Amino acid sequence: MTKADKYLVAGILFVALISVVLFHHNFLLSQSRVEGGQACIEVHGKLIKKIDLSEKGRKETIKLQGVMGPATIEIAGNRIRMLDAHCPDQICVRRGWIGKPGESIVCIPNEINIYIERGDMLDAVTR
Repeated sequence: MTKADKYLVAGILFVALISVVLFHHNFLLSQSRVEGGQACIEVHGKLIKKIDLSEKGRKETIKLQGVMGPATIEIAGNRIRMLDAHCPDQICVRRGWIGKPGESIVCIPNEINIYIERGDMLDAVTR
């Protein structure tokens, strides 16, 4: 192995290390910062309730009447989920917890939509 080969290997390792550090900083840390925001609950296309998810230690259960029957929504900390729903496939229940802006739970048969929004975040900027 020549001296140039050693420099090449060292350069590749350095670039790989920098890439891992930048990925960790930009992606993983930014994911943890965007939790919270507001959960919006809609039934039959109408906004029923907005819930602030930034409160720590919050626990609440909300019962709703959907088009097909009752549904139960659970809030714990900065997350929300559909705990129980009167629909055949239970896809909304199996969706699990959401807590980051842009995530949603949709129960099509019951016409219930839960989504997380954040007012100070931008989706895109165009010029």
